[in-house]
Amino acid sequence: MVFPEHTTNLMRGQGFRSNNNVLQRFVANNQHQKALDYFRIKGTYAPNRRTPEYMLGNPEYFGAVDINGITYGDLAFTSYANLRATFLKELYHYNKVRAGIPFSTQEVPEGLPRSFRVAPEEVEGFIFQYKNRGLFNGLFHRSTIDSRSQISFYQNQIFDLKPSQVFAPRRWYFIYGIPRRW
Repeated sequence: MVFPEHTTNLMRGQGFRSNNNVLQRFVANNQHQKALDYFRIKGTYAPNRRTPEYMLGNPEYFGAVDINGITYGDLAFTSYANLRATFLKELYHYNKVRAGIPFSTQEVPEGLPRSFRVAPEEVEGFIFQYKNRGLFNGLFHRSTIDSRSQISFYQNQIFDLKPSQVFAPRRWYFIYGIPRRW
């Protein structure tokens, strides 16, 4: 098939449209949860979710995880690629919660933002997203979420990061971007 996502959407009753076009139709009709169900993405649409303290009271968010599962905010629905990227990153945190593994955190000195506390966990989530970007089958480059810049951003907030622990893409990391279905 030349247009597999178009054909799949046609067979599922959404017309001969790309996944992004189908998502935008759901969003335009305020059917965010139906979009998640349609694309078989785990989680719940929760635009009014009380965001974690480390998000500094910003009500807009891509995704979050708690004991109840993954929730998605409006930012995740800006494109199909962003929705898949958000799901992939939050899946890492969700699997840790389900397995009972505590999040990676660090102590934050007085006077610094509390967002620094979860920086190690965010780095791990974005590394997982980066290494699994081939699962997007070519969509990853269309996402506005840049894993590498997010990894750098959060690594700069880790206090005891040793030089050997810094994530720096190697030449052979191109294999992570090869489309695959497993």
